[in-house]
Amino acid sequence: MENKTQLQRGEESYALQVPEQVRLLCELLDVDLSRILQVFINDLGHDLYGTNGSSERWMVIEYFMSCGYGLHLFENEELHQMFYELEQLRNRWCNGSQEAEKKYAVYRDNYLSCWFNTWLQKRSPGTMTQALEML
Repeated sequence: MENKTQLQRGEESYALQVPEQVRLLCELLDVDLSRILQVFINDLGHDLYGTNGSSERWMVIEYFMSCGYGLHLFENEELHQMFYELEQLRNRWCNGSQEAEKKYAVYRDNYLSCWFNTWLQKRSPGTMTQALEML
């Protein structure tokens, strides 16, 4: 059985292989799997909409980091800094008029472009590998 999850804004979609036990668990608990995944992704990205809340956002980040994602390119403190900077972007949102939302969208796009390029330049392949070799 093939289950697909479409991202809310439609930027990208991915085909996922969902274990039968997860599908059954979601059915038993009357929980929509696509909603679980979308909220997880939104929390990880510090999105404004479709998130659980600040403590859940940080739990998702801790999970993500405990899996070691990105540690072959960045130090643990750098990953924390990345997420902190995304939180700062999120905190710039001042729920207001349509005009304020448009201004924030432009600011967000510029910020994310600079944020990404800055971190891309700091990326150092082999960080974790080199650290493990030293042990």
